Amino acid sequence: MKSGVSGLLALIALGLGIWLALLPKRAGHSALVERFSPQHQCHSLVTVVYDAQGDLHYRLAAAAAQHDARGQISYFEQPQLQLFNASQQISWVVHANQARLVQQRQLYLSGNIEIRSLMADTALQKMVTEQVQIDLIDQAIQSDQRVTLSGQQFISRGNGLRGNFNQRVFTLLNSVKTHYAVQPHA
Repeated sequence: MKSGVSGLLALIALGLGIWLALLPKRAGHSALVERFSPQHQCHSLVTVVYDAQGDLHYRLAAAAAQHDARGQISYFEQPQLQLFNASQQISWVVHANQARLVQQRQLYLSGNIEIRSLMADTALQKMVTEQVQIDLIDQAIQSDQRVTLSGQQFISRGNGLRGNFNQRVFTLLNSVKTHYAVQPHA
């Protein structure tokens, strides 16, 4: 009788083991690890990209990076993006906590994003937000988050932004409020 009960328990244990092995994995960390498994990792990365004419297009630096060639996704810690204008001068500098680059084109930045203009002839000097997407090919920018634009004599805030670095056109989308600092004439 004892061997029959032991055999039955062993059969039940084997059945449970097979059943658990065949269950789909729960969503969460293990699913994320399976989707993103980097083939390359590095520290202190600097990448310089040129356009089809051989002119500097952008420079991307980061404290650390991971790249998954199968999914064509790269993750960056403390990224710094420098965009170049037609005169081969750095026109904009973008800092963030993290970034994700998808298919070498779309850069998704998040956390303490600060975008600074290095051009002397522009009224817009700085943009601040928490999430933004930049198309690295045509240098279009968009965000659905709260964005603050500032210059020497104004501050504008809105919920959402669309624009283009090359064209120097930036539009706040919703709930826009602007404050001007008018300088008295001497």
